[in-house]
Amino acid sequence: MVEENVICIRNGQHPLQTLTVQAFVPNDCNLVGGSGDSSGRSSDVASLDDATDGSFQTNKDASIIVLTGPNHSGKSVYLKQVALIVYLAHVGSFVPAEDATIGVVDKILTRISTRESVTGAESAFGHDLRQTSFLSRAATRSSLIAVDEFGKGTRSDDGAGLMTALIDHFSHLGPETPRTLIATHFHEIFECRLLDQSAKGIQYGHMEVRMNRGIHGKDDITYLYALKSGRCTSSYGVLCAELNGVAPDVLARANVIALMLAQNKRLGVACARMSREEETLLEVAEKVARRFMATERNVIRGFKEGAEARKTLMDILAAGGSTPHEYTGDR
Repeated sequence: MVEENVICIRNGQHPLQTLTVQAFVPNDCNLVGGSGDSSGRSSDVASLDDATDGSFQTNKDASIIVLTGPNHSGKSVYLKQVALIVYLAHVGSFVPAEDATIGVVDKILTRISTRESVTGAESAFGHDLRQTSFLSRAATRSSLIAVDEFGKGTRSDDGAGLMTALIDHFSHLGPETPRTLIATHFHEIFECRLLDQSAKGIQYGHMEVRMNRGIHGKDDITYLYALKSGRCTSSYGVLCAELNGVAPDVLARANVIALMLAQNKRLGVACARMSREEETLLEVAEKVARRFMATERNVIRGFKEGAEARKTLMDILAAGGSTPHEYTGDR
């Protein structure tokens, strides 16, 4: 334990998760909070385009680590393990790490999991907003902030905007920036460069996975749970859904929609597409309509008996390939 505003953990582990798995993959964490004056921040900041070189390269001046990666890859566990190690150090306990240097923390503020209850008078998203509002106001340069997937309870563009604004808020606090860990699936934040490019002290990491081509030509994902430099470009949500037993027809439809989104195509056209049965009925209806229009009007006007008119119409329907009672019922 030190007075410097740092968190340096080497090969840290989650103290509870390690009890539930055969082998836990340890990860490092290095954060430097604001110094309280204008001289405590270097301009050497990790770039959005930094390439991954097989290890998590620590930026010595990073106050904020932004994590990306697929579902189930270990982002939430990483956030929790850092917070738990810091807490254990403050209560005088040994910590699950090879070594750790922990600067004194005045608060551990989190937006990680939403505990829903019928006794609450607000939605899950409202609860998330209240938590985030509190931590953004209560945080100091000596605090530890852990935010996991903030903004996921509303429209994706609104959620991405909220997450971007939150990262910008902390990155512009300068010497008052708290030590901050953020995990997100909003890849458009980085694809569209929504973050202020002049922001200092941000480092980007991702939880490593390996994509393999299966024996049937399908992609397969292997989770390595190791923290690496740079950012992930996809959350592989459909693959994660397949691993969790989602129905094949749902997965197939999800892949089609995901591809159209990636190609910036109009989803309204695809979602309004008729089924094969509907197309067949439309073809029949078109044939009937065309045959009816081809019937001479003076022939129809000349009908004096209802039975004769009925027979002619029935013939038109039958010639169009439809069953007359589909249109006429018992009349």
